[in-house]
Amino acid sequence: MAISAAIMGALGASARLGGNLFFNDGSSLSGWTVSGATVDATIGNPAPSLKVYPINQYAYIAPPGITDLIGKSIKFDCKLGTSGALANLFFGCNASGAGRMLRLDMRSDNLPGISTTTSWTAWSTPSSTFAVIDSNWHTYQIDIKTGPVVDVWKDGVKVLSNISIVLNGTYIGISGDGGSQGGNFDNISIFNTV
Repeated sequence: MAISAAIMGALGASARLGGNLFFNDGSSLSGWTVSGATVDATIGNPAPSLKVYPINQYAYIAPPGITDLIGKSIKFDCKLGTSGALANLFFGCNASGAGRMLRLDMRSDNLPGISTTTSWTAWSTPSSTFAVIDSNWHTYQIDIKTGPVVDVWKDGVKVLSNISIVLNGTYIGISGDGGSQGGNFDNISIFNTV
């Protein structure tokens, strides 16, 4: 069943075909490979959430049962730390972390956007960017489409469209960046895009 772009926009990028294929409510890192990431019982949307800071703390997982990310959406909530904070949501990666990530950045001289990654701790500067992010909770969605290309939504508003990517696998991950100021992730889901 086809749904028009106008209807998708009215739904705020939250339309789903069926239920979640993967969901993490921020209460556990069970099944994830973890390097420094923790569960934060005090902060969340609602609490708890997954905390990744300071720099180079991360966790990653190959969501069980997902063999291809084309036609899928990844949706999550993120709250960055104080001024200068950065955090990253990896997607389409192999077990070594090579793939893509959505970099979330508060700095005015380094905008958030889509980056290429070579490991869970190494990446390029985003080439496709959008406006600076504040320290409030925001909901993001990455729609992975045939091409492969991605659309990125922030709080129901499309901020990037048809960005060309390469998928190296189905791993997703979260990481802290920017010295002592990373972020908290909550309500991470993967579902079939309508």
